[in-house]
Amino acid sequence: MSAVVAQKPKPPFNGAVLRWARERASLSLDEAARKVAKTPDDIEAWEQGHRVPTVRQARLLAGAYGRPFLEFFLDEPPQIPEPELVPDLRMHRDAASSERRELLSIQTWAEEQRLNALDLYDTLGESPPDIP
Repeated sequence: MSAVVAQKPKPPFNGAVLRWARERASLSLDEAARKVAKTPDDIEAWEQGHRVPTVRQARLLAGAYGRPFLEFFLDEPPQIPEPELVPDLRMHRDAASSERRELLSIQTWAEEQRLNALDLYDTLGESPPDIP
């Protein structure tokens, strides 16, 4: 008598969105792998759709990439405009990429907050206040 073991369905994470999120966070495969204690080959296999991360691993990726977890279920990467990095005249031209990445992250967060506030005013049918 053979026992049939039902396999758990795998979460439908989109590899293209995983790759987009990693690239948007300016992380290499090695850096992403270190953040979730996996190998770069694992990250690459997830992005190519050969394998699927567990829900826990995907949540770790979402935190490392600074993206919402549910974004990984989208059919295609979201169309989010890339902010232009405001020049930081306190840093020299050849500043470390980690400093530039952090500055871009802060600027992206601020721009998202601004867009959310404008959407809120639009939803309420009001005009945003004039700010000098």
